[in-house]
Amino acid sequence: MRKATIWAIVLLAYTGISVGKLGKALLTPFHLYMGLLIGYGLLVSRKERNYVHVSLLVLMLWVLVVNILQFPNIRYTSILYTFIYALEITILYNLMRRVDMDTILYSLKFILYSYCINLFLGFAFDTVGFRNPAILEIIRVHYAEGESHGRPMGFSTEPSYAAFILSASFLSYCHLRDHKWDRETMMLAGAYFMSIIFSKSAYGFIFVAVNLMDWALYIYGKGSKGLRGLFPLIAIVGSVGLGVVMANSENEVAQRLTKVSKVMFDPTVDSQKRMKKLQEADGSAFARIGPTYLLLTSDDSENLNLMMGAGAGAAGEFMAEFLAGIAVDEGTEKLDAGIIPAFIFDYGLIGFVLLWIFLINCFSGLPAPFWIMFFLIMPNANVNTQLLWFGISCFLFTSIAKSTEKRRAQAGSPSLDPPPAPTPTYLSTP
Repeated sequence: MRKATIWAIVLLAYTGISVGKLGKALLTPFHLYMGLLIGYGLLVSRKERNYVHVSLLVLMLWVLVVNILQFPNIRYTSILYTFIYALEITILYNLMRRVDMDTILYSLKFILYSYCINLFLGFAFDTVGFRNPAILEIIRVHYAEGESHGRPMGFSTEPSYAAFILSASFLSYCHLRDHKWDRETMMLAGAYFMSIIFSKSAYGFIFVAVNLMDWALYIYGKGSKGLRGLFPLIAIVGSVGLGVVMANSENEVAQRLTKVSKVMFDPTVDSQKRMKKLQEADGSAFARIGPTYLLLTSDDSENLNLMMGAGAGAAGEFMAEFLAGIAVDEGTEKLDAGIIPAFIFDYGLIGFVLLWIFLINCFSGLPAPFWIMFFLIMPNANVNTQLLWFGISCFLFTSIAKSTEKRRAQAGSPSLDPPPAPTPTYLSTP
């Protein structure tokens, strides 16, 4: 049970390793492994109902209904992968509830250290100019057109995706150990920070800031009254100092963040011109910010049923037409986007509400940094992507473990129980 669960969690984090394709989507080792565990995972399933299972079932039923109503104008592989991930996460959830917290901690450490080694090798290979195609299938490096140097991306398909996987793992690890600062945590923190540097991901430094904020909130809660009084001053000095350093730094990541900030806060341009300038300044940043920003500031969505949704793939077609000449060439048929804003176009406001009910049940009892980090990845991942389900699973592990830690200690049970129903005080969490 322990080894099966560890391998399942680790393979879920390896989003960019492929053994084949189904349509345009990658067939990853995680899918093959979970296929072998289907029978076993269902056998160890507990029979009682809980909020996670019920909310996921309702969400999947809504996805099915919307796509039946919109048949045949739907993306079949998107629907298939959505249901596959829902089944796989259900199996993984059943496995995870049968193991102790040490198993989850071991899995998170394995993910962090293995990614660190991969990113270091990618960084080293890129520095010396080594580009063996067979090696780069595992030691993955992203090379943008026209650039001589690349950005390592570990076992994922984007440097920023690797940064999210690392950051989510480290955030969960710290909470599962109650922010215990010892040699083990220091070594893991070092591996985490070095991994972000190796990846050269500007997005990664934003994730690091979320983790630092999480530690600051923990220290604030445990600190004396005098220490708490110093926090506003520390925050102001730190923010100003960071801004000065970034503005004058020659580091690639710092320069990218500075350029993006100048474009986004330029008051002299309208929304479309701002996005055009952002695309020219940093195409990667535009891919994450642009579609959502333009869609949410546009009135050109009257052809979509925003209450029911238009089925899988509707957002891709709408955005390709809407962003023609801005982000994509004229005549582009589809443009993939993350769950924000694509999900609301595909499955409507009703589906979006059902999705948030599911997420609230998964993240029950977790503080604001978890929600902030998950929100930051939503423009990059959708319900048919392994990246999104890794984030959900990682935070679900933490929610269940934290909510049942005292009960397990009292009962002497090695398993994890489902999280309790959300309380009114939890709903105030961002």
